[in-house]
Amino acid sequence: MSNRLERLEARLEHLIEGTMARLTAGGFSLSSLASQLAQVMEEGLRVDPHGLQHAPDHYAIRGHPETWGAMLGREPRLQELLAAGLRQVAESQDLRMPRPPQVNLEADPAVPPGAFQVVAWHSTHPLERTHALRVVETQESAHLTPEGAYLIIAGENHFPLQAPVVNLGRAAENQVVLTSPYVSRHHAQLRVRHGRYVLFDLGSKGGTIVNGRRVRQHVLRPGDVISMGGIELIYGEDPGPHGKETGPFTPAMRRHPPAKGED
Repeated sequence: MSNRLERLEARLEHLIEGTMARLTAGGFSLSSLASQLAQVMEEGLRVDPHGLQHAPDHYAIRGHPETWGAMLGREPRLQELLAAGLRQVAESQDLRMPRPPQVNLEADPAVPPGAFQVVAWHSTHPLERTHALRVVETQESAHLTPEGAYLIIAGENHFPLQAPVVNLGRAAENQVVLTSPYVSRHHAQLRVRHGRYVLFDLGSKGGTIVNGRRVRQHVLRPGDVISMGGIELIYGEDPGPHGKETGPFTPAMRRHPPAKGED
């Protein structure tokens, strides 16, 4: 990840989660959204003849209808807040925008609940939107999830990974439920990016550890050992048919004391 992308993502995450406390208080984690907004902003940069950098000023965010319904119910000004945040972050990085940014929230039942797909374009080049959407659709149709990806949970439970977004945490709505008080309700998320699973910590109190090192995000490789609240998960890939079904999961014994203030 480039230094600029890291700065953009950090500023967007801080600004979004700071100005939209109603959403974070309602159990929504916006780190995924901040990450994608930062990525499309950087990928869409244009340099004019004077060497000045211009960021996209139009952003379309696709989400499941239930996701938007719940989020807008808590924060009706979501579009305006996101647009203001994008402009503020762009200015902080000396990036120009030809016009005030516009954010469109688009409902798409094909997007998993809680997940987002973001595209961006310049208003001076409207055809960029069509191209960006085609890229997203091509990625979706290509099934870019790593073949045979899986997690071994607590040393014995096999969980195949087949979705582009997988949520992990203590809350029952997660795809991987880790029923330990040391695990946050919405602890981490796996997202497919360029054919690899990327692990994102969702601002958990206890943190996410990979191979003994605390991480904010990490591109997973076979054999990586993940620890959340003392529960150990091993990431693997097996392109061959193993046909092993996911059995009932019983979390590992608690190995570490809970972090102070763990939710």
